[in-house]
Amino acid sequence: MLMLVSCSFNAQDELVVALWFKWLIAIVIVLVILIVMSAIFSGNEVSEYLKNNNLSILDFKKCGTYIGGHPALDVTVEGISIRKSETKIEIYRFPSISEIPVLIADIPINSISGINVEDSSSMEKRITLGRVLLVGIFALAWRKKKKNELAFVTIEWKEKFENSTIFSFEGQEAMQKANTARNELIKMCR
Repeated sequence: MLMLVSCSFNAQDELVVALWFKWLIAIVIVLVILIVMSAIFSGNEVSEYLKNNNLSILDFKKCGTYIGGHPALDVTVEGISIRKSETKIEIYRFPSISEIPVLIADIPINSISGINVEDSSSMEKRITLGRVLLVGIFALAWRKKKKNELAFVTIEWKEKFENSTIFSFEGQEAMQKANTARNELIKMCR
């Protein structure tokens, strides 16, 4: 029990710090230094990658979470950023500036027919119709999950087939973030 005490008083009533506590402080300081050095190295690695590929951090615009609707992607992907190349809107997994962006899909600009913002209620109506087709009359009893504020950006485009690529934004100001992403996408398509 006494080993757990980090400070005590000696015979001269002076405060004495336990040796294990000094070691603990030293270990914490070393860990903090390693974390900071790792972040600096990682940031340099990203900067070098962007520089070597003639990219700028300013070229990337946040676009929430990829939900679905792109034929090249089968899974939900968080931390999406978009970037315009000469003829395409490129979709990157780029969750933070300390990670190297990874191109995961693209959409030809000339194939885009619409870019829309929807809130959760309009999206829920769409999903409810799908639910009805899936389980019939039982869809009415199927309970829906309640979430924070949700907003969606949908890119309507057609190559061989019609596609609706959907990105979601969740939390406070989700609708504002979705509207900002839509406006950025429209600027890229001009």
